[in-house]
Amino acid sequence: MKVSLLPVLPHKAAIFTPRLIVFNETFAPLIRKGAQRGREKPLAILWHEGIAGRDAEDVAATFWQYLKENRDKREITIYADNCAGQQKSWVFATVLLTYIQQEDNATQKITVKYLESGHTAMSADAAHQVIQKKMAKAQLCDYQDFVSVVEDSGNRVRTMKADDFFEFEDGISRRKLTLLGKEGMRPHLRDVRALQVRRGDDRLFVKACHTAKSWRGFQLLKATYNHSEPPKQRTTPRGVNKQKIDKLCQYLLPLMPHHKRPFWLQLQKEHARTVRDLAQ
Repeated sequence: MKVSLLPVLPHKAAIFTPRLIVFNETFAPLIRKGAQRGREKPLAILWHEGIAGRDAEDVAATFWQYLKENRDKREITIYADNCAGQQKSWVFATVLLTYIQQEDNATQKITVKYLESGHTAMSADAAHQVIQKKMAKAQLCDYQDFVSVVEDSGNRVRTMKADDFFEFEDGISRRKLTLLGKEGMRPHLRDVRALQVRRGDDRLFVKACHTAKSWRGFQLLKATYNHSEPPKQRTTPRGVNKQKIDKLCQYLLPLMPHHKRPFWLQLQKEHARTVRDLAQ
């Protein structure tokens, strides 16, 4: 994931004024060292803090979207960084176990491999680098400017709306984890190097080492959790903290062209007085 701030303006006031946080979760095809990028473009899934945050369920929604984009593939392998709790949580594991059982995809197996510490270079990093170079040369007044830069950087873009996010649950039973712990068999997420889910199987398969030949399967779902049911969609956007969007509009709006101000005025109109500012 890459986090950026909007607007990007050549004015001192833009540095000292709280700005809108925008997110880019990029899914890039593997590129071997020394090889050139293939025909398949990276998929950049974009949203901003007025739509959703960056909690585990928010990031999991982007993985859900990516999996839907690849619904015809029978096996999917994702390489993920090992430093983000959003991609290594029981909520995320629950989402994978739920998606693989849905009838609207043909996927039979999903594997997530976490990069080892010290080997964190990813194909997505190259895509983010190109975007950053273009952003450094551009003046980005609103969200559409940001979307355009990401598209012009050679990416496929999917902009998320409020109803693209879900009220994902943590369906993992703590009682089952405790019982496994007493037997010395409890899987700890910090030790997991790979996760796998399989259609028709409600177990979560894990590896503590990438070179391990076999997977360990654990039945961890709560008895009351029905992973065959699709998750509940959200109906309203998160909204931006009122104090933050008021300051942004007061100090930065006069520095923008008139035709790029409606985006910010709409955010100000739809502010959320009590929502937390993600920058704090």
